[in-house]
Amino acid sequence: MALVLATTAGATFTILIAGGAGPQALPVRVVYDVMAAVALVPWLIVATVRPSWRPSSVLLPAIGVCLAVFAISTVTSRVPRLSLELFAYAILLTGVYLLLITLIRRPETRAHLERLALLLCLVVCGLYLAQVLQSWTEWWGLVGRIAVPPLRPEYLGLTLGSPNPVAAIVLMLGALGLATSPFRGRAGRVAAALVVVLIAVTTLVTASRGAWLGAAAGVVAAGVAAVLVRSDTRGRAWRFVHTRAGVGVAVAVLIMAVGVVGLAALTGRLTLDDSGYREGFVAVSAKLFSSAPLTGVGPGAWAVLRAAATNPRDPDLYVPHPHNLYLFTATEFGVLGVVAGIVLVGALGLLVVRAIRSEDPRRRRVAYAAVFAIFVFAGQQVGDVLVNVLAVLLAVALPVAWLDAVAQPPPVGTASADPRLERFARASMLGAAALLIVILVGIARVESATAAAQDGVDLANAGQWSDASSRFGDAVAIDPEVPLYQFSLGVAAADAGDLALAERALAASANADDYTYAWLDLAAVRWRLGDDAGARDALVRAERLGLQRPPVAVAAGWLHQQLGDEQAAVHDYTDAISLAPGLLGDPFWSAPSGLPAGLADALTSVERNAAPDTALQVALMQGHYEDARATLGRFPSSERAAYADAIAAWQGDAEAWRDLQAETAAQPLDPTRIGLARLVAVHLGDAAAITRYHRWLEIVQASENALPIVGRVVFGQPQPIPPYLIDRYGSLYRRDIFVAQVVSLLPQIVWQDHE
Repeated sequence: MALVLATTAGATFTILIAGGAGPQALPVRVVYDVMAAVALVPWLIVATVRPSWRPSSVLLPAIGVCLAVFAISTVTSRVPRLSLELFAYAILLTGVYLLLITLIRRPETRAHLERLALLLCLVVCGLYLAQVLQSWTEWWGLVGRIAVPPLRPEYLGLTLGSPNPVAAIVLMLGALGLATSPFRGRAGRVAAALVVVLIAVTTLVTASRGAWLGAAAGVVAAGVAAVLVRSDTRGRAWRFVHTRAGVGVAVAVLIMAVGVVGLAALTGRLTLDDSGYREGFVAVSAKLFSSAPLTGVGPGAWAVLRAAATNPRDPDLYVPHPHNLYLFTATEFGVLGVVAGIVLVGALGLLVVRAIRSEDPRRRRVAYAAVFAIFVFAGQQVGDVLVNVLAVLLAVALPVAWLDAVAQPPPVGTASADPRLERFARASMLGAAALLIVILVGIARVESATAAAQDGVDLANAGQWSDASSRFGDAVAIDPEVPLYQFSLGVAAADAGDLALAERALAASANADDYTYAWLDLAAVRWRLGDDAGARDALVRAERLGLQRPPVAVAAGWLHQQLGDEQAAVHDYTDAISLAPGLLGDPFWSAPSGLPAGLADALTSVERNAAPDTALQVALMQGHYEDARATLGRFPSSERAAYADAIAAWQGDAEAWRDLQAETAAQPLDPTRIGLARLVAVHLGDAAAITRYHRWLEIVQASENALPIVGRVVFGQPQPIPPYLIDRYGSLYRRDIFVAQVVSLLPQIVWQDHE
C-alpha cells in the first residue's frame, strides 16, 4: 500500500501539479529534490541487505555510455558551472529510472502503474479539453457567433506550460494504458475505441505538429515492427485488410486523415513558419558544433552561447534549446553525444525486438506501445525539445521500464553465494547512496542561492531595489558563476544608486552570455559614471541584436543623444518607429531634449523602407490621412476594404468603425485584422473594444504578431516589459527574472494595450 500511495503521489505531482514548471520553478525543484532524497537514498541503503531491491537494467551498458559522454562534455564544457548542475540531475534521473524498474518487477506495483497510466491519460485529456472549451466559449462570445475555433487557444497546456507536452503525454500514457488495459469483449473494444477517440481529439486540439508527426510515425513503426519481426502477425494483418472490416477501417482512417489535414491547413499548422527563428537556430548550432565537434560545447551551454553566435540579421530569441533535440545533442555533446544516442537507440531496439518475439501477448502489446511512445517522443523533438519536461520523460519511461523489468528474471531474495560478489554489491549500493547524498547536498547549496535570488525578484517587482540588490548580492556570493544573478544584481544596484557595483555586475553578466539588456544597462551606467568610451562600446554590443526590441532601440537612441552621437540616435529611433509606429504619438519626439532636426530624418527612412501596414500606421499616427490612403494600393485587394474602414474610423467615422468590427468578426482567426481593430480602438479611446480585441488576440495567440499597440515614453521609474515583448532570459538558467529590465537611468516604454 505504501508503494501504491508513493507512486501515485509522485506521478500525479509530476504530471498534474509540477507539469512543465519543474526545471524552472524553485518550489517545484525543491519538492523533487526532497522526493529524490526520500526515495533514492533509503532504497539504496535497503538494497545493501536485501538483494531483491538492488537495481538492475538490461539498458545499463547504454545508460553507462550516455553518462560517460555526459561527464566528458561536462569536463570540457564552455560553462562548467551550469553543465555540472545538469550532470547532477542526469545522475538523479538515472537513479529514478532504475528505481522505477525495481518497482515494476513487482507484479502488484506493475499492475498499479498500468492502471495509473490510463487514469492519468484520461484525466489529462478531460482537463485539457475542458480548459480549451472554456477558452473557446469566451472566444465565441468575443466574436459574436459560433465560428471554427483556434487550435491550441492561448497556448493553454494545463500546468505543462504549453500544449505540446499535453499531446505527448496523452499519446504515450494512453498507449501503455491501452496495451495493458482490462478491456475485453465487445464492450471492452467499444471502451478502448472511445479512449482512442478522446486521445486523438486531444492531440488534434493541441495542434502540436511534433506530436502529429510522432504519432503518425509511431503507428507506422509499430505496424512495420509487427510485420517484420513476427510472421504470424504479418499473416493476420494481410487477411484482415482483405475483409470488409479491414476495408472499413482503412476508409475511416483515410477520412480521418483528410479531415485532420484539412483542419490543420485551415488553422495554419501545416508549416514551420516561425519568422526565421528555427533557421537561425540551425545556423547557430552549426557554428557552435564546428567549434567543438568531438565533445560539444557542454550541457546547457547552447542557451548561454547562442546570442554571441547569432547573426545580427537573424531573429533573436532567448530560449534554452534550438527547438530540435538532434541539433541540441550534436551541439552540446558533439560526435560523442551522437554515438551515445545511437548506442541507446540500438539497446532500445534490441529490448523491443525481444519483447515482440516473446510468446507473452501482453509483453508484445507493451512492446508495440513502447515503439509508438518512442516514436512519438522522437517525432516531437524534431520541432521542439521536451527533455526538460519531467512529465514527458515519465510518460516515455513507463513503457520502456515495463519492458526492461519484464525482460529480467524475478528478483532474487537471497544474497550471492560468492562472498566477494556480495561484498562488491553491498559496497556498490553504499557508494551509490553516498554519491547521491553528495549530489543532493550540492544541489541544496545551489538552491539556497536560488532562494535568495527569488527573494530579490519579488522585491524588484515591488520596486524595492535596495533590498533586492542585497538579496541578489547574497545569491552572487553563494553562486557567482551564474550570469543571471550578476545581471539581476547589476540592474538592482543601478536602480538603488550603487553605480560602481552595478558596473561590475553588469560587465560580468554581459561578457558571459551577451544579453542585450545587460549591455544596454551597462552602457547607461558607464555613461553616468563619466566613461563615455566604455558606454559607446557597450552600446555597440547592445545594438548588435537589441535593435529588434523597441525598449532597447528607444533607450539606445536616447543614450546616443546624451553622448552627442546624433546620427547613431537617428538610426536607433528609426528602428524603434519601424517596430512600433504606435510610439509616434508621444511628446517625447518633439520635446526640447529631442533630436535637433526632429523626426524628419528618421521618418524619411521609415517611410522609404516600411512594409504597407507600418507605413499606414505611421501616417495615421501623424494625422496624414492622404498618405494613409495612398498606402491602400500596396495591400492585397481582399484587405483594402478593412484598411480603408480603419482610416475612416480613425477620423471618427462611426459607420466605418462598425464595418471594421464586422469584418474582423467575419475573419476571426486573422491576427492582422484583429490587431488593426485593437489599434483603432485605442486611438478612439473605446475601452470596451480595447479589452475585447486584446483578449481576442491572446486567445488566438497573436499579440506579438499583430500591429504594434500605442505606447508612450516615460522617465525615472523602471517599467515592466509586457509578456509578449520580454525576453525569456531566465529560462537559460532555469531561474526567474524580474520584469523591469531597463535601468531607471534610461527612458522606459509604457504600452497602452489596456488603457
